[in-house]
Amino acid sequence: MKKFAYIISLCLLLFNGAGAVYGGWSLMTDPSGANIRLSHTTLDHTPFPDFLIPGIVLFLCIGLFSLLAIFSLLLLQPRFSWLVLAEGILLTGWIAVQYVLTQVYHPLQVVMGLTGLLLVACGYILFRSEDEILLCNQK
Repeated sequence: MKKFAYIISLCLLLFNGAGAVYGGWSLMTDPSGANIRLSHTTLDHTPFPDFLIPGIVLFLCIGLFSLLAIFSLLLLQPRFSWLVLAEGILLTGWIAVQYVLTQVYHPLQVVMGLTGLLLVACGYILFRSEDEILLCNQK
């Protein structure tokens, strides 16, 4: 089960990180959201005048943090499971806040919300077996 959780974590983090880095960078370079076909009306119920701040948060907290978690997993750094768990919580929170603020539903929110929950589950499984994984790697 731990090997499965490890592989699933890597795949989900890569999927999530790549999308968040791309999306965040796109929103930072074009805060109107037009280059990735986001309607400005999405921001009507939010405190943001454009997509710059959401883009920065997406890029840093979701994108780069996912990539950090990937490297931690690949290098089997101590406490790597905490990064997987934290990314799952961050992603799930990001989607929840996004839905509440924008009051817009998109099927991708369900996909990313489930991705976040799966990362939480995988992070927990890895946390329970992290010492064993690190010991096996040292032999």
